[in-house]
Amino acid sequence: QAEDLTCGGNDHRFIGNVVQDVAFETDDNGGFYSCGQRGQAWISRGNVLQGNTFRRVRAPATLTLGHSINSCAYFDDQISGWSIDSNTFEDCQIGVMINGGRENQVVGNSFTDCDSMLWFTCPGEGGEKKDAVPGGIDNEKARAAWGWESWRKRYGNISVDHPGVPVRNVFEGNRCCRCRNYFDPHGTPFAGFLDPKNGLLGTWRNNSNSSCPLRVEH
Repeated sequence: QAEDLTCGGNDHRFIGNVVQDVAFETDDNGGFYSCGQRGQAWISRGNVLQGNTFRRVRAPATLTLGHSINSCAYFDDQISGWSIDSNTFEDCQIGVMINGGRENQVVGNSFTDCDSMLWFTCPGEGGEKKDAVPGGIDNEKARAAWGWESWRKRYGNISVDHPGVPVRNVFEGNRCCRCRNYFDPHGTPFAGFLDPKNGLLGTWRNNSNSSCPLRVEH
């Protein structure tokens, strides 16, 4: 696994940048990457990815895993609480990948000529469940954060219900054009949380396949 740009912690802003022509020879890679390992998944808050342009983030051939997984914006290992807002994704394999996180907001982004607009996985129902359940490192660190008044005032409550399930993510007002897959719930055995009847998906509305502009080479 590799990352082109990596960000972790609290209250970071990655705004107005151009990331292009990366991940040609890698697999399981993010043009922009944030990871929730070592107990950071539920306590990394206040982070923003906004107004950036991603172009040609893809591997041209199948690599080591038997399939290439390269995402423009890759939120891995249940990392939560990100705002992914008003970004542009052009000619990429995956626009945004949410790998098990909760309370992320993917709002007002534009996806053009991508293989998949959104890619959703649920590792917390598999190998990472041990981190999410009571006694696990993510669960315990979230509960500890509640003990700090300054934390509660800054970020509010951190949900620990439905451990391992990516609850209350918001997908709203995104635009998709000439994308092969509008939404790819990868790992369908764990995708029951996507059923609106379960009340676990925060918001899915006003996302559209709209009229497409002419393709422009950059």
